Amino acid sequence: MKSNNPSVFKSLAGHLLVLIGFLVVWQAIGAISMSALNLRVNENGQLSSSNFPHLVKYLFLSSQFIASLLGLVLIPYWYLSKRQPELLKIIMSPSGKQVWLFLLLGIALLLSSIPAVAALGAWNKAWLHSSDGIKQTLESWEGKMEDLYRQLLHFETTGELIFSIVVIAVLTGIAEEFIFRGFLQNAFASKLNIHLAILLSAFIFSSIHLQFTGLLARWYLGILLGYMYWFSGNIWISVAAHCLNNLIALLSYYSFQKGYISTSPEQLESSPLPVPLVMASIFFAVLLLMRMWRLHNQCMALPDQSNDAS
Repeated sequence: MKSNNPSVFKSLAGHLLVLIGFLVVWQAIGAISMSALNLRVNENGQLSSSNFPHLVKYLFLSSQFIASLLGLVLIPYWYLSKRQPELLKIIMSPSGKQVWLFLLLGIALLLSSIPAVAALGAWNKAWLHSSDGIKQTLESWEGKMEDLYRQLLHFETTGELIFSIVVIAVLTGIAEEFIFRGFLQNAFASKLNIHLAILLSAFIFSSIHLQFTGLLARWYLGILLGYMYWFSGNIWISVAAHCLNNLIALLSYYSFQKGYISTSPEQLESSPLPVPLVMASIFFAVLLLMRMWRLHNQCMALPDQSNDAS
């Protein structure tokens, strides 16, 4: 920690309250949008609309598009421009050094980490479900959300897939990186050691989803995205990796529904992976992070103008 002064804890608490405020606004806009579109989610987690029953998925995705764009991008941007312009300048002034190399390394890091992320998710779910009490609580808490996601991830048409990619893969990736890496990680890093800032912001990123069976997997992913952003100094590197992660998830569901793959994503997430594969995944992730760290140090020694490689 950069300082043990009580003002540090006050500052961190203040940033958390701002984050909670953004999330409350996002939820409120989503609720208002769903009400305006006459959308309902019943007790079984099923979407319905009395006015447009055949357009339920499009309407829900439209409401989420509006909520994410306003609640997680435009309103936070406006707030930071008024209250924390220095922080906004950091976010909106990405480094132009070695952009393409950082992008390639980030994509490679994300892809190589898929087995480790899957293994953490399967272990997390198995551990939580090993206790009957916890299992019952989780089934009650997360059951409706899982049913909703299952409905959203069942694609009747190619148009539904494309719209889902725009909202779930692209806009969600941009919004979450702006909020959790751009705002929260930078805010924490101004008061804490950068590694602790990455760990804490990634944990909050995972916890906010309120899906505790995937807590460890999302935390691990958030840590990787945090280091991508720190090493590159470019928010668009972690945005690209986040969007790619969401895109892979959507395409895996679509591919299973079309018969292109024989195993469902749910089965893949629950199935134990070979230990050597998981260890290799972690090993390559460490190697790629070390390469990004060395590249980061090289870029720090360069002048501030954009590097030719970008």
